[in-house]
Amino acid sequence: MEKKKKKTNLTQTLTLTLTLPDDVIEEILLRLPVKSLVRFKCVCKSWFSLISKPQFAKSHFDLAVAPTHRLLTDYKRNRSLVGSIEIDAGDSALLHLAVPYPPSCSVYRNKFEILGSCRGFILLGYHKNDNLMLWNPSTGAQKPILRSHNYYSERALYGFGYDASTDDYSIIMIFSGDRASWETYTIVFFSLKTNSWTRIGNIDFPYWVTPKRYRSGVLLNGALHWLIFSKGQPISPVIIAFDLKERSLSEIPVPCKVFIPVFYDNCHLAVIGGCLSLCCWPIYSDSDSDSDSDAKIKIWMMEEYKVQSSWTESINLTTPHIASKYIMPISFTKDLVIVGSNAEGKLIKLNDKGELLELSKHTVRIFKESSQYFTYRESLLSLPREIGENEGR
Repeated sequence: MEKKKKKTNLTQTLTLTLTLPDDVIEEILLRLPVKSLVRFKCVCKSWFSLISKPQFAKSHFDLAVAPTHRLLTDYKRNRSLVGSIEIDAGDSALLHLAVPYPPSCSVYRNKFEILGSCRGFILLGYHKNDNLMLWNPSTGAQKPILRSHNYYSERALYGFGYDASTDDYSIIMIFSGDRASWETYTIVFFSLKTNSWTRIGNIDFPYWVTPKRYRSGVLLNGALHWLIFSKGQPISPVIIAFDLKERSLSEIPVPCKVFIPVFYDNCHLAVIGGCLSLCCWPIYSDSDSDSDSDAKIKIWMMEEYKVQSSWTESINLTTPHIASKYIMPISFTKDLVIVGSNAEGKLIKLNDKGELLELSKHTVRIFKESSQYFTYRESLLSLPREIGENEGR
């Protein structure tokens, strides 16, 4: 019965292909989610050819009415898999995806690190190898990139962004050139169009980059942003921005009322509603573990870019006890629903009043064993070098 049903569906699809004009078929396909289009490549040769075109992928990305966003999280004890969950939907299925490794890189001897995401691509780094990897989890497309040498990665800032004015992707690294003093910093950036690194050395960098914290940049308005600390007295938090077009650094003050302890991870940057935002959640010690007090989440949004007076405390909510006071905001849906993780590693959703909407059955382990997470938007996009290679075939 099942085989007969599948055969009927295929017959209906082929009939649709024969009866509708090509431009109408394209308009219909442009409105489908990525996961459906990946499957529909197998329907017929004409659909495979259409969906595989770089221009179709670009149009699909630009015209998407309801883009799909997913949460990607690693498994501390499994170096070959990541978990992927759709965050806009309900309790969606957890996908297990194989992580790509460079040819010279052993899966069992080399842990990967998620360093950024942009337009459907994930930037991966490998601890015992000089390679980076760009990977589209939706299509499986991947591109290894030889990393710039002579830097110390434990105090490096990473960024992965896209400049629409040049239609180019860039990888940014800011790192110390002097392991003893940590005073001299260098910026290197990789252009996918030119397939080369450019170095800016000995820059004025009066900031404290703590190991393995706030390492990945947030992309907004053609610039990558990091939350770090100034070297003044007292040490204070600050946001720095690297403009991808101008290739220059600037500074953005944080909201005046924000307190961020230097040695704790209780804040991160995000883009909410097209605004640079700062999400903060409380810090509890082990002695607070049995307390019944609820957690408070505060979110500031910079309503006018680079204008400090435009910082607005948009969300100040108390989370329900059932959600666990150790709630950490991860992402936000189109309806400003907060997606987070509790102390047990469960994915939860709250509305802007702090009311629990959903407690997922999936365990993402964000609080456990220093696991990593990143959100990404599904896309069919190809990288510039891939496009050139495909067009030459």
